[in-house]
Amino acid sequence: MTVPVEVRAIQILDDQHWHALSRREIADPLETDPDEGLDRFAVEHRRAQFGADALTPSTERRGRP
Repeated sequence: MTVPVEVRAIQILDDQHWHALSRREIADPLETDPDEGLDRFAVEHRRAQFGADALTPSTERRGRP
């Protein structure tokens, strides 16, 4: 079974202090270019694999118990 690039990237970055890494050090395991972003094929592939990049509305009201 092939491990998706995103999972490998998380495994690599999880072992490091990712907040202290450069943009390039973070982008490389994700196989993306921090200046150019993902190409159309990669976007479509990741969207099919992981779903839309959207927040799920909360069912809870803030400030209410």
